[in-house]
Amino acid sequence: MAKANGRSWDEHVRCWRRSGLTGKVYAQRHGLRAGTLYCWSVRLNRTEPKEPARFIEVAARVSSPLELRIGANVTVRIEPGFDAGLLREVLAALVSP
Repeated sequence: MAKANGRSWDEHVRCWRRSGLTGKVYAQRHGLRAGTLYCWSVRLNRTEPKEPARFIEVAARVSSPLELRIGANVTVRIEPGFDAGLLREVLAALVSP
C-alpha cells in the first residue's frame, strides 16, 4: 500500500477515525490532502471485512441509566424499564450494512 508521510494509508484512516477530527483538520495536521484521505477511507471501507454484530444477554436489572457507545459517533442511552425488543431492533438497525 502506498505511504503518506511515513504511514500507510490504512494507518492514517484508522488514526483519523479514532481522532474525532474532521478529515480536513486531520489532513492539514498531517500534511495530507483531505480528498485523498476521504478516497482511501472509502476504498479501505469496501475491502475491510465487516465484523458481524454480536449480542449478549443482559440478565441484571437496570436501576440507573446506561450508555452504550458504538464507534465514535453513536451513543444509545438505556433507561431503567427499557423495552428489550426495541433495543434489539435499534441495535440491529445500527449495525446492518
